Amino acid sequence: MIIEYSLVFLGAAIPWFEIALVIPLGIISGLNPIAVTLIAFIGNMVTILALIIGYDKFKTWLANRQENKKSKRQERARTMWNKYGLPGMVMLAHLHRIPYRCLYWYDIRRNQESNTYLVYLQSCILVANFWCFYSIRL
Repeated sequence: MIIEYSLVFLGAAIPWFEIALVIPLGIISGLNPIAVTLIAFIGNMVTILALIIGYDKFKTWLANRQENKKSKRQERARTMWNKYGLPGMVMLAHLHRIPYRCLYWYDIRRNQESNTYLVYLQSCILVANFWCFYSIRL
């Protein structure tokens, strides 16, 4: 009988398996329903606690590993983030797209396909970028 209860414990260690398979099979096989439910709950909780503790240890290990590998680029990014915050970083992300927008305008004009909406949209984005940069005084 201890073997059956230990199999219930081991089977319940697989999440979602306990409700769908282990508990009904334990009750059908003639084991005490309260004991089967309690042992299945304990078996599942042991697995979940092991996952939580393992994840916490992995997270601290990864954080310690990343602290040792900070590059100049990461330090510069952190400094810019602290200085300008999210709005400034969003505006900086659009700055590198300006040459591509200029090439896009040239391509539209060269092919003589007047797509007025796209040109207007690109112009608005460009003006908004310059206005935002002027407002935060980069």
